[in-house]
Amino acid sequence: MSLEVLLKKGLVVKASEISPIRKLPSGNLSLDYVLGGGWAHGCIHLLMGVEGAGKSTVALTIIRQLASVKEKPLSVIVDLERSWLAERLDEWGLDKDNIFIARPSTLEDAYDTAIKSIGEADLLIVDSVSAIAGIAEAEASVKEKQYAPGAREVNAFLRRVLSKLNASNANTIIVLISQVRDTLNQPAAGFSPVGGHGLRHYAHVWLDFKIRGRVTVEVGDARQTTKQHIGIMVSVTSLKNKTAPPFRTAEFVLILHPYKTITPPALDPYYDVFVWGERLGVITHKGAWYDVVGWNWKWHGREGFYTQPLEKVLALQKALRDIVLNYSPTKTQPVAAASVGVNENNGGE
Repeated sequence: MSLEVLLKKGLVVKASEISPIRKLPSGNLSLDYVLGGGWAHGCIHLLMGVEGAGKSTVALTIIRQLASVKEKPLSVIVDLERSWLAERLDEWGLDKDNIFIARPSTLEDAYDTAIKSIGEADLLIVDSVSAIAGIAEAEASVKEKQYAPGAREVNAFLRRVLSKLNASNANTIIVLISQVRDTLNQPAAGFSPVGGHGLRHYAHVWLDFKIRGRVTVEVGDARQTTKQHIGIMVSVTSLKNKTAPPFRTAEFVLILHPYKTITPPALDPYYDVFVWGERLGVITHKGAWYDVVGWNWKWHGREGFYTQPLEKVLALQKALRDIVLNYSPTKTQPVAAASVGVNENNGGE
């Protein structure tokens, strides 16, 4: 069969005729930098890391982002850990009528549910890919040895996912969550994924989550202050990315307890904007006074930034996004006032 015949049958297409990948902004400059613009439609994202590193919480933020760009988006969550509770969704004010949660009893049913959601749902989350036993493993005696049954099921599942994506050109954002475990007797190997190495092979985007530490603030008055834990600092590295340059690393603050005007759980926009603003030269300071290039906006001290109106911070975050996506740490990039798209007279509002 000639190439011309393949073209006519649609089995082969010119690269110029392939539509560019659509991406959903994450709502965080650092995550957008790592992802190359946001969560890619029709692609598999693997969120891997130690327990408590914020993987499920970050996945939860995708639902909020979808609701900001589309009316009544459909999300399907295969909840194998029974951790997606209605109370948690209520905290974000999400429309639970458009969020479907599946809690199947076997791994096979879980993956079948996920496969059928591709193309119909805007977002598919599997949390986590290896938290439940397959039929053969569940029916076996506890004394009977089972050699990597979960890994075999995961590999078969991911091959079916890719086949369906190729056949249907579905735009579902797929998020797989997995933990890591110590590799015994192999110190050089460090950690290995729970669910098999096939996870990393089939994923389009592989994000490695690490906890950098707890975030605390001082509360109280001049006479007595106490330290309050409000969240964690998370480091994310793209160890694989077929939709953008890989091996990018960024940090962000994951707010887990109420703080000022920020309602948890949330990706802290104040830390996000301040770090990138200073890095890009948009936020400058003389002594203890800070200001924004091209904006009629000043404040005193680093901590003073957290007293600024959230609306202004989000406006600056939006203005910085295009600059961040084109950022390269290997070259100097001076930023003019016009770069942030703000007129000096309006003060960013």
